[in-house]
Amino acid sequence: MRGFTLIEMLVVIGIVGILLGLSIISVRWYIYGAKLTEVRDQFIADLEFVKLQSITKVPNGIYLYNNKYEIRVLNDTNGNFIRDTAENTTVNNTINLPSNLTLTWTTCNGDKELWFDRKGIPRCKDWEYGDGQISFIKSGNTKTIKLEKTGRIQYE
Repeated sequence: MRGFTLIEMLVVIGIVGILLGLSIISVRWYIYGAKLTEVRDQFIADLEFVKLQSITKVPNGIYLYNNKYEIRVLNDTNGNFIRDTAENTTVNNTINLPSNLTLTWTTCNGDKELWFDRKGIPRCKDWEYGDGQISFIKSGNTKTIKLEKTGRIQYE
């Protein structure tokens, strides 16, 4: 007689089930990683936009929050191209992050304001250098952006 026994069929079905389960888990991690990469890339594009606007017009900045960030324009009343404490800002755009995604940062000693000057150098609200790291975290995956004093933006 030719054919497979019931035990052989059950073993094959069990192995296929285990492999299918493992592949679903890895696809899920891939989706989380892809979403993080998408958010990180959008944030880098927004950083580059803010930097370019600061070089060509008035200082622009980003306000960082745990679940969103805002692109802001400085109302530079005295024309010195520096963020003075008495000057107001205007929200240009608010970007809400996907649920369960957290934004952390070490720039400006944890202060939420990050600006760029006329040379494209990152600055804090007190106009000190704004170099540091900005990280996006979701389900154990992390994507990090590094800002250098020179204005260079890198990602890991």
